[in-house]
Amino acid sequence: MRRNRYRLIYIAVEFFAAAAAWLCFWWVRKRLIENQPGVLDDVYTAGLWAKAGLVSAFWILWYWLWGQYDALYRRSRLMDLWRLIGASLAGTAIVGLSTFLDDPITPPAVRTMLLGYAGAQIFWVGGARLLLTSYFRVRLAGRRGGYRTVIVGSGPSAFELWRLLNNPKTFTGYWVVGYVAERDESSPLFGKLKRLGNTDDLPNVVKTRGIEDAVIAMDATEKERFLAALAACERAGVNIKAIPAVRDFLIGSVKINGVWGAPLVEIYPRLLAPWERTAKRMLDLAAAAAGLLACLPLFAAVALAVKLDSRGPVFFRQERVGRGGKVFRIVKFRTMCTDAEAAGPRLAFDGDPRITKVGRFLRKTRLDEIPQFYNVLVGDMSLVGPRPERKFFIDQIVARAPEYRHLLKVKPGITSLGQVRYGYAENIDQMIERMRYDLLYIENISFALDFKILLLTIGTVLGAKGK
Repeated sequence: MRRNRYRLIYIAVEFFAAAAAWLCFWWVRKRLIENQPGVLDDVYTAGLWAKAGLVSAFWILWYWLWGQYDALYRRSRLMDLWRLIGASLAGTAIVGLSTFLDDPITPPAVRTMLLGYAGAQIFWVGGARLLLTSYFRVRLAGRRGGYRTVIVGSGPSAFELWRLLNNPKTFTGYWVVGYVAERDESSPLFGKLKRLGNTDDLPNVVKTRGIEDAVIAMDATEKERFLAALAACERAGVNIKAIPAVRDFLIGSVKINGVWGAPLVEIYPRLLAPWERTAKRMLDLAAAAAGLLACLPLFAAVALAVKLDSRGPVFFRQERVGRGGKVFRIVKFRTMCTDAEAAGPRLAFDGDPRITKVGRFLRKTRLDEIPQFYNVLVGDMSLVGPRPERKFFIDQIVARAPEYRHLLKVKPGITSLGQVRYGYAENIDQMIERMRYDLLYIENISFALDFKILLLTIGTVLGAKGK
């Protein structure tokens, strides 16, 4: 794809820029600080170039973890440079620790060299990125790049949006390839822009035409149609945007990344910065692996208790809906009799006769959740996130509270704010009440909040406050 080609260009250019920064730093250190007269002779040694290549590879990986190669067309150059400066300063500290840990140079000189190296890194890589981004912006202004976009809607709002995005004087990168809506000859878009099908056809349109963005353009009176279009966009897996109302600007709920971008609201944007997503995943992997190893003796004891208490398997597997609507199989210790849902899906409740004696204890202490560390390891779940539900219940919740779809924008978790503050839900009404805690979590997601929820979960386990 074209965007992958651009990404490779950035990576290649910044690889050589990072190597140039390292070589400049090396020359300044050897020639000016340590005053080694024959330093240029080392330029012809393979060891120096191998080290420069290794350092450059580190920087590319480091910038990748910081999300520096995501959405290259959509970035503000100023904000992009600011993020690169932050990533470079943090990366310099790592390079410094690995390079000067056993160096005989005095600490003051080390600090001076690290600051100099950080400056060289920012100068070379930041300068290369600024030039590349400016070049691609010129190409974008000349309509030689962009992202394929479909308009969802066909009314006056959709027509005005098409005129805005299609204006060659104010082109912002949105290549409008058509619109999806019910066939309507009276639509102002009819005959001017290609109709690609109904809203229900959107997933197939996205797949066959390489669509990256869907912009919902509907009038304020079309609430039901807007929600249906939003659901279709979510199923299609595209970046979703909408036309903001004036009220959105006045109350400050609309944020922009670039002053010259189109006036569109991004719906369900990424909730964590790229480096935060990476750090959260690393923490999940480390904690899940440590948890599984630490709980091995407990695993054996619980498995034996479950087996002796009632007939059936030790583990319970069930399909749940995860991030982006992806279905996965959750793993838990079995707490109910094997024919618990012979009459169909049912939520557990106080005094539920389907729960076994051991299962009741496991639920109160949340020990039945321990096998879900496996789900965390394979990437289906996180330590902290909204609890995953079955599609059977999600459909009923969404029919009454469409905002539940927002929970599917993050990985489900072993524990959640709703779980520790509200607990188990016995019916749809209670599931909706608990959902409000999880929506609050998503709107305020952070490492600090995750840590607090984990502490609350430990209190729940030790106090046997589960249901």
